[in-house]
Amino acid sequence: MSDYDIPYWGVRTWIRGMINYLKIMHRRRVVGYGEALKRILWTLCDKRKKYNLYTIREKKTSDTIFLLGSGPSLNELTKGEMKTINTHDSFGMAYSILKEGITPTFYQPSYETTEDVSYFEKIFDEYRYSYRDTVFFIHLKHLFRFCHPRISPLIFPENPEYCLYRQSDSIYLRGGETFTDKDFDRTLIYRNIMSLVIDLSVQMGYKKIVLVGVDLDKWEFFYKDYPEMEQYMKRYDTERPEMKAGMKFDTMYPRECKAQPFDNYLYSVANYLKRKRGIDLYIGKKDNMLYPKLKAYF
Repeated sequence: MSDYDIPYWGVRTWIRGMINYLKIMHRRRVVGYGEALKRILWTLCDKRKKYNLYTIREKKTSDTIFLLGSGPSLNELTKGEMKTINTHDSFGMAYSILKEGITPTFYQPSYETTEDVSYFEKIFDEYRYSYRDTVFFIHLKHLFRFCHPRISPLIFPENPEYCLYRQSDSIYLRGGETFTDKDFDRTLIYRNIMSLVIDLSVQMGYKKIVLVGVDLDKWEFFYKDYPEMEQYMKRYDTERPEMKAGMKFDTMYPRECKAQPFDNYLYSVANYLKRKRGIDLYIGKKDNMLYPKLKAYF
């Protein structure tokens, strides 16, 4: 049974989820219904390797996985450190594709808006071949937006392998509330794509999870000066004018039902994973604000 079959959800939850996904498809699909159907028919005989969160474990080559964030410290990795990362499994996300020297084992895209999908397609064009052995992860929200290799092939590698899964609900905390084991027994997803990939890595059975390019004390990205990201950064700065130089990353500030900052989440989830699952959560280096509460891998 796959992780997104009806019995796993329960009938009522499944119905509510399907209604939500149909709304997403109606409002945020990246191509029209007719075009999507035509593309599916064109590729009906194509064979692509598909996984779920159970079968994807056959792609593991290590008990250690490196999660590639987009903070500026990603540019500070030495050649030796990148060599170490490449000898283990790694999980890229969002625009970590731009980091030279590391082609991840797995990749989780971030298609937040239709404009993001179009921009990613343009940026990803030169990486489609080099990412041919990377497994792309697609959750059901992406599927219902038609972000699927058969419908939107240019946002995936050539002849892609992909993992289709249902994303769990996230943890909600109001003011004064803190994380509990009961929260983490249900899901590790809290805020942003990093908590999602931590949750996926745990489900895949990794025993050591290392965060690199995670700089919560800086509102910066490792690619901020890359020419190909100039348009993206201008749009981002326009859409997020409240974020200024010298501020911490946005997940460090509370918002509705997300009362705890992301560093407290990481400390809490690291403690939980060690006690309950025998899993170690590391930060890459000692010069990170998360050290020493998180152990440094390098």
